[in-house]
This record gives sequence, structure tokens and C-alpha cells, in this order.
Amino acid sequence: MTSAVTRPGVKRGTIPVFATATAITVSNIYFTQPLLDEIARGFHTSASTAALVATTGQIG
Repeated sequence: MTSAVTRPGVKRGTIPVFATATAITVSNIYFTQPLLDEIARGFHTSASTAALVATTGQIG
């Protein structure tokens, strides 16, 4: 197995940047779940309808 340092085209700082971008993207999907009650109140809709916000984000 070759290390990331010896592979052509992969610089040392690339892996942490990709890891950070992945963590932000994945956490962004789940950040809406604690806010679903507020979303439902803000749009004057039911909690199950507001849950579609989190569901569509996870599907997308």
C-alpha cells in the first residue's frame, strides 16, 4: 500500500481539506433535525410535514 505522500498528484494538505469538507457536508444534513419544531412553527405546519425538510436533505 502506498502512502498519500508518495502518490503523484496528492499533496500533504489535501487529505485534511477533504476530511473537513466531508465532515461539514455530513453534519449539515443532520443540523436540521433539532430545529424541526421551530421550522414547523415558523411555517405553520405539522411536525410530520416539517420532517420532510430533513428527509429530502438526506435523500439529496
